[in-house]
Amino acid sequence: MTNPTMHQVFVYGTLKRGCYNHSWLQSAKGYPAIAKQIDLYAGPHYPFAIRGQGQAKGEVYEVNEAILKKLDDLEGHPHYYHRELTSVIVDSKAIEAWIYLNDKAYSYPRIANGDWQPS
Repeated sequence: MTNPTMHQVFVYGTLKRGCYNHSWLQSAKGYPAIAKQIDLYAGPHYPFAIRGQGQAKGEVYEVNEAILKKLDDLEGHPHYYHRELTSVIVDSKAIEAWIYLNDKAYSYPRIANGDWQPS
């Protein structure tokens, strides 16, 4: 996971394996991961993440520049979600990965266990 032409992206919602937007990442390698100091909130059909005191459970995917650009378009970066680097834990090791954050999170219920599941 150190190729400089590749990017690590932490996903916590509809892009996770088994969720309806995962097809965007079907060709990428994925690993279970935890993002520290991230709080998740349950939006109407997908979650929102913001910096906080909790942790978010999700997955990290290694993607190329073209897939990252497609994810930016899907997430409405930088106008709806904004992409930032954050520290995530993969196999007991801390790495830097992109995460999509959205300040609208506060309008919705916090997911106390940090693990969003589709309804």
